[in-house]
Amino acid sequence: MSSIKTLDFGGKGGSHEFGPILAGPGLKLGLHAGNRIDQIVLNDKQYGGDGGHSQGAITLTGDEYISALTVHAGDEIDHLSFQTSEGHTIAGGDGGGGHTRVQLENIRLLSISGRHGDRVDNLSLTYVEGYSKSNCVGTGKFLLGIIPQGHTYSTSTSSTVRRLRLYKEVTQHMIGQKYSASVQGEYYVQASASTELTVSDSTLKELQSEIETTISNTTEESQQIDGGKVGLHVVDGQIMKNGDAYWMYPTGDLQTLVVPVSETAAGRGLYDMTGVLDVQMTGLQRFRTSQYGWTYYTPRKA
Repeated sequence: MSSIKTLDFGGKGGSHEFGPILAGPGLKLGLHAGNRIDQIVLNDKQYGGDGGHSQGAITLTGDEYISALTVHAGDEIDHLSFQTSEGHTIAGGDGGGGHTRVQLENIRLLSISGRHGDRVDNLSLTYVEGYSKSNCVGTGKFLLGIIPQGHTYSTSTSSTVRRLRLYKEVTQHMIGQKYSASVQGEYYVQASASTELTVSDSTLKELQSEIETTISNTTEESQQIDGGKVGLHVVDGQIMKNGDAYWMYPTGDLQTLVVPVSETAAGRGLYDMTGVLDVQMTGLQRFRTSQYGWTYYTPRKA
C-alpha cells in the first residue's frame, strides 16, 4: 500500500532556506561534493557553498521520475545519490560520517526543500512510498461542473486564471474520491507543474487551498445562465488506471458550454464527474450508463 511521507536529514545549521521545489517533469538536479555535499543545484539554481567538485547533473524528461535515493547525514549531508525510473543516476559525498543512513527504493520523489550555508546542512524530501505508476487506457470528454439556469459563473480572459479554475475543479473531484497515495502523488506533480504552484506538504488539500487563494487575488467577470439553459464545465482528458481505480487527468482547456436543457446532444458522450447532469437535462436519463466508475451518457440510447 502506498503512502506519502516526508523525511528530514541533517542538522539545524544553515541560514538560508530553499524549496519546496517540485520533483516533476523538467527538473534538473546537480551536485557538488567532496567528502560532504557542498552544493545541490536545482533547475540551475545553486544551494550551498563553492566547495567540492561537480558530480554532473540529471534532467527528468517525459514521464521520468526519481525512483530511488540514498542519504547519509549527521549535522550536514554527507552523501546523496538519486536514481530515476529510466536508470539515470547521480551521486556525491564519500558516504562516511553521518549517523543517519537511509536507502529508499520503489518511490516517487515529489519535492525537495532544505537549508544551506557553505554546505547543504539539511534536506527535506517528500515522496510516495510503495509507488505504482498509472497507465493511460483511453481518452474522453469530462463534465466537471454544472451551472443551473439563473445561476452565475466566473469567467476570465486570462489563460492562467482559466487554468487555475480547471485544476480547482479537477482537484476537488480527486479529493472526493480518496485515491491511493500513488495516484495522488502523480496528480500532484502534474497539477503543480501546470499551475506553477508548489505547497509545503504536497497534499491535494493544500494544493486546492493554494489554488483558491491565488484565484481570489485575480479579477474575473460574472455571467448568468438564462432560463431554460444550463452551463457545462467540460474538459478533454486521459483516462488513467492504477490498480482497480480509474482517474482522469486533463489534457485540454476548461470550456464553458451554455446550452438549452433540452439539447441532450450536448451531454451525450460525456463522462459526468458530477453524476447529476441528467437531473438538469432529464432527456439524458435514457442515455445514462456507467464506464470506468463514472456516469457516462452514451451517444445512442442505452
